[in-house]
Amino acid sequence: MKYSIILLAALVLFPLSAQKVHSTLIYTLNGTPTFPPTVPLEAMPMWTGGSGDPALALPVIAEDFRLLNSATLSGVTLWTIDTADGSRAFIQQMHYSVYLGASIQTASLVGSGDAQGILGEVTRTANEVGVSPPNSLIEIRQSFNLQAPLSLQANSTYWLALQGYTDPFGVSNNARWSQADSAALGGSTMVNYGGGWQSVGGERAFVLDGNVHNVPESGSTFIMLALSVAALAGFNLYRKSPTGA
Repeated sequence: MKYSIILLAALVLFPLSAQKVHSTLIYTLNGTPTFPPTVPLEAMPMWTGGSGDPALALPVIAEDFRLLNSATLSGVTLWTIDTADGSRAFIQQMHYSVYLGASIQTASLVGSGDAQGILGEVTRTANEVGVSPPNSLIEIRQSFNLQAPLSLQANSTYWLALQGYTDPFGVSNNARWSQADSAALGGSTMVNYGGGWQSVGGERAFVLDGNVHNVPESGSTFIMLALSVAALAGFNLYRKSPTGA
């Protein structure tokens, strides 16, 4: 009898409490960058070289997002634009913050830190539109890991706020966070140069990496319960049989 109770607890209680964890992209709605951009480069806030020098007042750029499932955020990929002249605007340092709230002005800080393992890769080239003569542009995919994973809720408005720095010894290496093709929440990109948040319009291109936690549905729980009871009954019959004694 004792072993039957242990078996029942192992087969029934564990499925009721376990969660499935998947390593995946947890946010992709802003994952299609617009290239070349549809707005002039001068209208896009940019990060440049500075080795984290606050005197440069490089902008903090914030974009909102919402997850369909609760998840753990561990990494970020974004796209930036640079002119083809000079050196490439690969991000050398990046400070990130994640806020929770409908408005960035009143949102509460969830977590912040310095980007780890930053990687940059040129993905496309094109000529700027609406400018004569046009600038030759390059698109760079930049990705990094968080210092520590952050646990995020489903169906809540979050803000990803970034402040980046390119090579301080580079030439004309200005990184502008690319536009996204879709306005996932219909909100506006916010920017802060140190004097408060202001809107610059549009959405910015990025995706988020992490682990999505899916609680088993009630239907699957009942199925697991039925299978567990059947397994327990079969085990008891086996024990009572001459060969199972």
